[in-house]
Amino acid sequence: MSKPGPQPKQVMQRLGEKYPGTDTAEPATNEALLAALAAVSAAENSRAPLLERMQPTDDLSATRIVPGRKQAAVLAWVDDAFRIMLSEHSLDDELTGKVKKLLPVVAAVALVKEEFLSIGQHPLQRLVDTIYTGCLGWHSRLGRAGEALQAELDRIVTGVQRYFESPEQDFSDLLSQLEEFIGAELSASERMRKRVIASEQGKLKASSARVTAGMALNELMENQEFSVPILEFLIGPWFDSMQLTLITEGPDSKEWERMLKVTKTLVWTVQPFDSSDENERQRLYKLIPLMPRELGGLLTSLKNDPTERKQAIAVVEDMHFRLLRNRPPKFKPYEPILLGSANARTSVTERLLAQIKPLQPGQWFKISTEDGPNLRVQLALKMDEYHQLLFVNRAGIKALQKTFEEFAYLLSSGVARPCPAAPALSISLLKALDMEAEASAGSAKVAAPAQTGKKKPGLSPRVQELIKQRAKAAGESEPSNLVIGSWVKFSDGDEPQLCKLAARIDGLDKWLFVNNRGVKQRELNSAELSALQESGHCELVTSESRFEQTVANMVRDFRNHHGEED
Repeated sequence: MSKPGPQPKQVMQRLGEKYPGTDTAEPATNEALLAALAAVSAAENSRAPLLERMQPTDDLSATRIVPGRKQAAVLAWVDDAFRIMLSEHSLDDELTGKVKKLLPVVAAVALVKEEFLSIGQHPLQRLVDTIYTGCLGWHSRLGRAGEALQAELDRIVTGVQRYFESPEQDFSDLLSQLEEFIGAELSASERMRKRVIASEQGKLKASSARVTAGMALNELMENQEFSVPILEFLIGPWFDSMQLTLITEGPDSKEWERMLKVTKTLVWTVQPFDSSDENERQRLYKLIPLMPRELGGLLTSLKNDPTERKQAIAVVEDMHFRLLRNRPPKFKPYEPILLGSANARTSVTERLLAQIKPLQPGQWFKISTEDGPNLRVQLALKMDEYHQLLFVNRAGIKALQKTFEEFAYLLSSGVARPCPAAPALSISLLKALDMEAEASAGSAKVAAPAQTGKKKPGLSPRVQELIKQRAKAAGESEPSNLVIGSWVKFSDGDEPQLCKLAARIDGLDKWLFVNNRGVKQRELNSAELSALQESGHCELVTSESRFEQTVANMVRDFRNHHGEED
């Protein structure tokens, strides 16, 4: 059985082990330390240790600040955590400069607030975590699209720094304001992202359909000769109709299979033949009367123009008439349709291509550039059928499109690097104490130590009992079928709720769910999520179409329910 995650007492004990220090005869008071921290709040770009930056510099005769052992441990811990955070969870350089200004305030709060030791729960920690998860995709090249977030972050940082003037500062208010702002921005971005996805899917589908239909037509007409009117029909309305069939029905449909069979028959019936071969003639006599009806049903490109459709079919009928009466027109060799390189794929090793398999929509990547600041792009769509990856920027606008092979090379060369979407400060505080393993092993987790024993509003007794069982048997069960970006329906409350899995933080055993605007709705640990799945109160909604259908069903059920009450 797994042991519980680190608790405040364990954190305090580890502080003493990692930063043992020595007792001093007259340690500085907390008030003196806070004053010293306030004085270094503007020196956010210094690489010197925090304690060194706290020393007086304007008066050589001033007394050096010497904290007590516990105070020194806390200061060193927070300083190390910030170094880890800035190194492993990097934001754009402009935003990183703003985050660095928060270090003195975080250190000050850690010194005087015991609840800060409950890693992942304190509002100031969560505020910094939210900055990282909410600002991950920002980069300086966004221009006007990124100005609002930059201004909001300036306001938040200024509000945090007021702590030194007003120690009663409520960071929860700033956290709520930031979450609301980021939620609104992400909601607008999501609407744009969906439009981009729909547009690019349509383009790729059309491009793929042209290649697939062209290859089929080239193969069936290869080394054949045709009259000019028939050639114009085949590579005109008939080729268009083949593409429409692929787009609307798909390459595995019965309609496409029928299209190929009719195309093969059509090509054969418009070829010159040996009029002395009675078998060929009789076969033509049987097939030709059936062709107009077959062609009419498949000429989808002329579906809305009956006159054009009739004239197109008449071209084929005229050809059949001439062949049967041994009066064929002039024929010319078929020249294949040029398809470009749309269907070409780069040959890469399986090892390289394996890097693409685990990628999931919603992930962020940093792309190195030669002509300026790095780009940050989010994987919006992974199209296995077309071997294509579509990326958008933080505003939801298309930023990049690469084949699987092209992006595999970018990843292997280090030009593209994944950006971890995680509560950066909380995780870094654990890493600074080498306590990440303890956090990921536990069931009574740091982020919510009392959740597993409390009864949550809206949860049925059965779910409560399952949660208790999962808490006791932590590590024996794992939430299944969920990846970042998965949509699920929760039905444990008064009303069903659709949420998307936005992040999974193993170090804190957190599963974070957001709504369609990107605003956090749920924060569960593995035991709770497993219990909800087993009880049927958490249902996976896998595809986009099923997501839309689920929304429609929920709206219908809601209306029916309230209609009955009325």
